[in-house]
Amino acid sequence: MTVIGMALLLLAGCGERPSPEVEWYVNNPKELSKALHICHHKPFRLSEQACANAKTAQLKAATIRIEALKARDRKAAEQTPESQRTVAWYKQYKYALRDKLESCREKSEGWGEANQHSCLMAIQAERQLFIEGGTIYYR
Repeated sequence: MTVIGMALLLLAGCGERPSPEVEWYVNNPKELSKALHICHHKPFRLSEQACANAKTAQLKAATIRIEALKARDRKAAEQTPESQRTVAWYKQYKYALRDKLESCREKSEGWGEANQHSCLMAIQAERQLFIEGGTIYYR
């Protein structure tokens, strides 16, 4: 065996660590961040499976965070009467803002005064977020 052949054999064995599972990456966000950085800038340092698992974990972690925000915003909407919702409140609870905007667009008649006020606050919040370059959530 030549020196080059032995070097290739040694190098081939270096990268054969088992790839972390998706759940492991989800539970270890610092390692996920490192893996994603490596996959993007130095893809040869990790296996294809490790990079695929890291990308899947990133999507799963984002989905978990979004579901938590939706639950938080819906709980806030349940606890805050329509008449007490302000522009700042809607800007803070963007999923509640999205839900309110959808309900305001669906209703055309029979609004109560509190609902009209709440729709007006939601529309103003949407405009302010747009002007400020903030995020507005749509389905």
